[in-house]
Amino acid sequence: MRIRLHRNRALCASLCYIAQGAGLESFQSGAKKRVERDSHLDMSLALSIIMPAYNEAARLGKTLQSILVYLNDYDAAAELIVVDDGSRDDTAKIAESILARSDRVAARLIRYEPNRGKGYAVRTGLLAAQAPIALFTDADLSTPLSEIPKIVAPIAS
Repeated sequence: MRIRLHRNRALCASLCYIAQGAGLESFQSGAKKRVERDSHLDMSLALSIIMPAYNEAARLGKTLQSILVYLNDYDAAAELIVVDDGSRDDTAKIAESILARSDRVAARLIRYEPNRGKGYAVRTGLLAAQAPIALFTDADLSTPLSEIPKIVAPIAS
């Protein structure tokens, strides 16, 4: 299985990169390392949502609650991964608090320091994703969650 990246230009906002399959590359400690995602995929999960976050304490609470409500009503099992990109505010504390209260959604926080940028945060989240389809969204939800089915359906079929 190979990775397929899809960019939906019609939506052209934060829910735009979707990965499916295996073979993402990880760049850690300056060394290029190939990571096979198939070895840890959880086939009971249908969708992984990754949220990179840097100093998002002010808006993160409301956003995470909205995503969790959406995923609780989603047709299939899903996971939510928040990647704290070395925030200096209470981003991690707020994320931990809200994610701990998630019901049927597998939710976790990945945190590292120092800040390495959004691309690194997204890559870290994609490498940690356990579902065969993964996408990311920004903390401002600039693309509404209601758009997820329009993005996922073509990839899943």
